[in-house]
Amino acid sequence: MISKSYNNFNERATLWLAQLGSLGLALMMFLTLGDVVGRAFNHPITGAVEVTELIMGLMIYLGVGYTTFLKGHIRVDILISNFSAKTQAILDTITGIIALAITTLITWQLFRVALAQIPNEDTTQIWELSLWPFGLVMALASILMSTALILHIFAKMLYQQKFINEIKQEFKLSNNQICLSGFSQGCMMSLNVGLTSEEKFLCIVGFSGKIINQKDLKNRIKNNTETLLIHGEADQIVSSTHLLEAKDFLIRNNVKVDTLLIKNCDHHIPIEASSTALNFILKKI
Repeated sequence: MISKSYNNFNERATLWLAQLGSLGLALMMFLTLGDVVGRAFNHPITGAVEVTELIMGLMIYLGVGYTTFLKGHIRVDILISNFSAKTQAILDTITGIIALAITTLITWQLFRVALAQIPNEDTTQIWELSLWPFGLVMALASILMSTALILHIFAKMLYQQKFINEIKQEFKLSNNQICLSGFSQGCMMSLNVGLTSEEKFLCIVGFSGKIINQKDLKNRIKNNTETLLIHGEADQIVSSTHLLEAKDFLIRNNVKVDTLLIKNCDHHIPIEASSTALNFILKKI
């Protein structure tokens, strides 16, 4: 329960910072435009370059947490795509731990430098803006990136297939008696685990999620478990466009999929979604 609650907090916190970073991008764009136009009339904006540099630094750190949460970083998989699924999972965990160590070091350095700037009263040269608030914001954003990495590693190492195997053993169930279901990142995990298992499951039901790294999943699909995907049209956390992308991907990989797009619904599970999912599962029993 704690990990699930913190997962939701991390998702919303990193999204909020990413949206704040988007505002920074717009501000930087208008500032640069104003400076260029001003130069044409011999009236450039004083200190535009140094402010742009500060905003650019903030943008990177404000957006990196949510990108990490969605596993949206660029991956070079020319070599590892040729390995077995088990080897890929091990390498993915190892790289996650290395990334966490590097991110932790960066976070510590950002905090150390920012706190040192307070008594020194370090400022920018032209506008004389204090530097330490920018450093602290970057450090806090870096913490959320670190926790997103921890959540991914934790999920890989302790949950997914291991949890399913424990449930199967405890209740003496087989895969065709189990429905995998999840919300948001839980949906992403359900699709990943359900479709890469050696045996088909009863079904997969996903709410407000997406398929992460389609190329990687395509190489690891081992069954065609029938799937239901439900999404809110007004979802601002995981865009509803991912529903269509997932549907197209599953169809192309011979997985039967039903979808439901709910109007005026944001990032939650309404009664309509619950009843549709229940009816879908009951038909499979």
